[in-house]
Amino acid sequence: MQWNDQWNSMAGAVWARVFAAALIGLMASAPAAAAGPQTESELLAVLAGKAIEPGLAKAAAASQELAESARSLCEQKNDEVLKQTRLAWKQAYLAWRTAQPMMLQGKEYKAEQLLEHWPANEAVMNGATASKELTHLLANPDVRGFAGAEYLLFAPAGVAEATTAGRCDHLQSVVAEIADQAATNQLQWQRQAPAFVAAGDGTPYLLPGDALSLVFARMLNVAERLLRDRICAPSGFFEGKAKAELLEAWRSDASRQSFQASIDGLRRLLLGNGEGAVVDLVAVKDGLVSKRNPQLAEDVRKQLERIDAQLAALKDGNGLRKDLQQDDKVLQPLYKSIEKLQKQIVEASLSLEVDVRGPGETQM
Repeated sequence: MQWNDQWNSMAGAVWARVFAAALIGLMASAPAAAAGPQTESELLAVLAGKAIEPGLAKAAAASQELAESARSLCEQKNDEVLKQTRLAWKQAYLAWRTAQPMMLQGKEYKAEQLLEHWPANEAVMNGATASKELTHLLANPDVRGFAGAEYLLFAPAGVAEATTAGRCDHLQSVVAEIADQAATNQLQWQRQAPAFVAAGDGTPYLLPGDALSLVFARMLNVAERLLRDRICAPSGFFEGKAKAELLEAWRSDASRQSFQASIDGLRRLLLGNGEGAVVDLVAVKDGLVSKRNPQLAEDVRKQLERIDAQLAALKDGNGLRKDLQQDDKVLQPLYKSIEKLQKQIVEASLSLEVDVRGPGETQM
């Protein structure tokens, strides 16, 4: 009897180990659970907490650092602080570009027209900063914003020229405006975020897709402006000869980096930072009409990698401007690749059955 009890105990232990091994094997061979958001509501929470808020916060912080550095420059007037302020300008501008897809204010949003008027009007800038009788001209958008600040910081040969009274006054006015707008963007989002994340619980977003439509509308708007204003205009694709002087941020050697920053901003919404984002939902969600589309999700990833490779192959700043002067097709491959990404974003909106509209807008 004792022997039988020992045998049964041993046999039970063996079968327990066999069962456990079999279960582990099944778990290892089973498909991994899909990572990332599984519903529109989960996606909205990911976008709000992992992409939009961090992007706007970084732009606000970098813009404030630019304002503080400009103030130090005009107080201390030395070469080292000029160098630091130039770097602060570049960091603020690239942070602004990265955050652009997260600015969901809609059609009434005017900051881009105020702060992104390229190129700066050099003649007015030089005249109005040197003459008190012309200072009223410094209210014009073409001598303000990021382009105006870049010209004031990077065009002068040295700190003495960069810190004349007129230039310092205007520089501090311009960068303060940039910092104020970046802070306003963040504050407006903080007020908007609770309703965005809770979309579907009531007004203003009756369905989660109503909030998600703002994200898609903004991504498409950023891509369109990147194509039309920032690549096509200086390249002259549809008007013949290239106008390389329209290339943004070439004085600061940040042209290529500014393109990359915009793509990085789109990537944060499309791919996320490891927490999942738009393409993850595209890969797993079945709608009333559409079916999950993992191939489109993979295509978007590959397209972003292709764009990164094209950007890495370009020169920066004045080198890119000189290349454009010699060959107006130098940006054409990048244009076509971003145009394809734009079409993929449209396809993703259709896959998720999102009615792409901005606030108060009719269907796009």
